[in-house]
Amino acid sequence: MDEDPVVRGLLRHATGLRTGGEAAGHDVRATYWTRAGTRPFAICRDGLLIDPDGPARFIAYAEIEDAGYYNLTMIKRAKSARRDGLPAPLEIRLRNGETVTLPVEIRDDGMPDLLEIAKLIHNRAVTDRPRDG
Repeated sequence: MDEDPVVRGLLRHATGLRTGGEAAGHDVRATYWTRAGTRPFAICRDGLLIDPDGPARFIAYAEIEDAGYYNLTMIKRAKSARRDGLPAPLEIRLRNGETVTLPVEIRDDGMPDLLEIAKLIHNRAVTDRPRDG
C-alpha cells in the first residue's frame, strides 16, 4: 500500500488514528480508535467509512460540503473541550444537507482530536470536490 501523505502527516500527531484497518472493498488508510476500543470511523482513500465494525456506511469525500475545520461553532467546541475535558463530536455536513456526527476524544495532553481530524477530512474533501462550471 502506498502511504497517503496527508494521513502520514496526521499520524505524527497524537490522535486516535492508527495506520490501516480492515474493511472489505475499501482502501483504508487510517482507523480512529476510541479509548474504549471501538472503531467509529475509518479514513479511506476515497472517503470516510462510518462504523466499519457494524452496518458500515461509506461517504465519498466529494459528498462532504463542510468538514468543520473552518466552522466557528466547531472551533468553539474544541476550545470548550480543552477547557472542560469533555469530548466534543465532529459534525460533518454533506452536500445534500445531512449532518454526520463522528465521535472524537481528548488526547492525553488535553487537546481534543476534533480539529486535527476535521483538518484531514477538509483537505481530502476539497481535493475531491467536483468543480462547478
